[in-house]
Amino acid sequence: QKQLDSLQEANGARNQQLRVSDIDLDDLEGVLLEDTKTSTKIIITLVISLVLVMLCILILFKKTESESTYIDDANTKKQINKKFIDLSTNDGIKKISKIIQNGGVVIIPCDTMWGICALANDENKTKIARIKEREVSKEFITLCSKAEAKEIFGSNCPNSIYDKWPCALTVVSNIKLQKNKTLAIRVPKDKVLEKIIKETGAIYSTSVNKSGEESITNFDIIKKKFTNKVDAIGYNDKRRIPNIQSTIIDVTNVPYKILREGSISKKDLNL
Repeated sequence: QKQLDSLQEANGARNQQLRVSDIDLDDLEGVLLEDTKTSTKIIITLVISLVLVMLCILILFKKTESESTYIDDANTKKQINKKFIDLSTNDGIKKISKIIQNGGVVIIPCDTMWGICALANDENKTKIARIKEREVSKEFITLCSKAEAKEIFGSNCPNSIYDKWPCALTVVSNIKLQKNKTLAIRVPKDKVLEKIIKETGAIYSTSVNKSGEESITNFDIIKKKFTNKVDAIGYNDKRRIPNIQSTIIDVTNVPYKILREGSISKKDLNL
């Protein structure tokens, strides 16, 4: 009997020990599972934090890049500063005219708005098209004196148009010597521009922007986006740029057709 009792006690103790082991294993699995969940949360948090930091750095870099007009190098700064020419002085007008005469592409305040300008020839047409990221096949408006306009258009352009110039009126007409070829010409009413054209002859002019985008009228934005794309930028703090569109009229056929009504209305034309 004693031996039987001893065996029962031993079995009871063994069963108790097994139950305790089962509890310990369950507890251990719970702890491990909890630790795994915590580790996963930490990893996810770290990844999200890293992504946010990288995004902030990228945004900061882009902002700095877009706002930066100059490069840290002192010589480069000097070269860039030389690109800005004050057109309120005769010396400045001569400088910008010389750059244009030498085949340079410039940005200057025109009679209607800021314009990308260069001598009117095929080479400069390609240069300007690249700056604006547009097709070379598209024509640009030509700015010239009234005498040059008469020489180019002759009798193809009505005298009533010649009488209205200079003004913000762009005329599309057949060229005198090439009747199947048309050109868009404007004789600008602007003293500085008149002086430049007198020195250079006919020049191309187009709005300051990339093709398909709105024209840029803010000088600071022009400096940031186009300083490194042109040979010079002229400015005149003593003159307010009107920022208007010229009226464009096609006189190749009768009746004449207004392609764009700008600062000069159809009634004002009286054609």
